[in-house]
Amino acid sequence: MRHRSGTVAKRMLTLLAGGGLLIASSLVASPAGAIGQLSQAEILSSLSRAGVFDSAIASATHDQGTTSASLTGDESVTLPAYANGSISVTNSSSSPSSQIDIGLPTGTSSSAGVEIAPSSTLYSLADYSVAATITTSGVRESLTLNNSSAPSTYSYPVTLSPGEFLATNPDGSISVMQSFSGGSVSVGTFLAPWATDAQGKPVATNYTVQGSTLVQHVDATSATAFPVVADPYWVQVGSDGSIDLRLTQKEQIFWYNASATEITGLIAAVCFVVATVGCIVIGATGTALVVGALSLINVDGICPSTDYCNFFKGFYPWDGVVTSCIPY
Repeated sequence: MRHRSGTVAKRMLTLLAGGGLLIASSLVASPAGAIGQLSQAEILSSLSRAGVFDSAIASATHDQGTTSASLTGDESVTLPAYANGSISVTNSSSSPSSQIDIGLPTGTSSSAGVEIAPSSTLYSLADYSVAATITTSGVRESLTLNNSSAPSTYSYPVTLSPGEFLATNPDGSISVMQSFSGGSVSVGTFLAPWATDAQGKPVATNYTVQGSTLVQHVDATSATAFPVVADPYWVQVGSDGSIDLRLTQKEQIFWYNASATEITGLIAAVCFVVATVGCIVIGATGTALVVGALSLINVDGICPSTDYCNFFKGFYPWDGVVTSCIPY
């Protein structure tokens, strides 16, 4: 049975004048109560205070426990009914259409998710919970660490398509890269990680990559006030008007010496892999823009053969482009 959720304003949280938090009855699929060592209201309060729901999509489709919604582009996201399922991100604009599945850091738990907002589902374990929320540009997997007994590492298995791989960026974010002839291009990114405690103080956190698994490390200390919220956030490519290109030394040298025709071929190759607004608006100026960006290669010289050259903020606009050599 399918039903459509209403607006976030109608179905989100109600804040009391005294600072308490109530959950609207339409949000709760089961009686409110303790989830681990926090009540559902306390979890929601922590997530809301951290801004997790600020860009949530207002309306979603629900079918037998799953939650689905379309993003602003050609991607759609489906949240699983159970904690041992995966979040599916489908891009219908790429050729052929592609899908990335992102697992929840819930191990083998098969507990049912609870709808806590029109586009958000809560999956709970003893010492922590995960709130998956569909936003206008991607999907969050927000952790709430109930207490000091919560784990310090959380693994998110990512099911990749052929030619895709996870790559670490200089700012700590992690991109899913798609290889093509002449380089690789991002199809989406887990934004740089952050975590905050109950007093709003930052908690040290970082990502590492283990094969096709994203691992978040949260380093709470004796001074950390629980609950702690950490927020892995997957965003679709081009949602901020940017694309990330990576070139090996050989590819870097090739494109630096490339002709206008070869540069145009690069644009076509990238747009074939990930259709985005940037590929539409560059038009006749596209070649000049790419040449301008590629000329930045020589700012620090050609990268060593064991490194990538990393391009940020292209295709549209190129202003603010950052290039850097990072470990392969």
